[in-house]
Amino acid sequence: MFVEPKKLQSNTGRSSQHQVGTSQKESEMFVEDEGDRTNKQGVRSDSNDQGCLIQLFTGTPNERIKTVEIPNWNFPETPHEAMRCRVFQNFWEQGYYLTSGSKFGGDFLAYPGDPFLYHSFYIVICLPYKKPISPMDIVAFGRMASNVKKTVVLCSIDETDEVVYTSVQWTGIS
Repeated sequence: MFVEPKKLQSNTGRSSQHQVGTSQKESEMFVEDEGDRTNKQGVRSDSNDQGCLIQLFTGTPNERIKTVEIPNWNFPETPHEAMRCRVFQNFWEQGYYLTSGSKFGGDFLAYPGDPFLYHSFYIVICLPYKKPISPMDIVAFGRMASNVKKTVVLCSIDETDEVVYTSVQWTGIS
């Protein structure tokens, strides 16, 4: 147990203060309390403490490290990956933040600002241009998005190499 060091008591019962010009040294300002192993400088020492060794790196280990050749990273490799990269870039340039949309059945979730501060507005799904979509898929996209209060955005890249969007939002019949 560590106990704060106490100040020496003078004959008058008041604690003595260290002042310039007095004969009392600063190292004599603290004494041991019973059961405490605090030295006169206020540093605790235990004879039962076991030391530990800490390695401090003072040199560079470059001599021991072998150079590793970094393989060429070919991304995107497939047309679908290239389309996803283009869609991501397009949303990013418009000011949206994007995260993975896999838990909502999409490629991305688009946020109007920082994802820690905002909820996502859109579930972004990347599809090949002019690929037929079944009506059941459109209904499934709309119903899934309505359950989580989002809008589905179907994205493609057209013949002019532009990103095109189509939104699907489920509305109730009243």
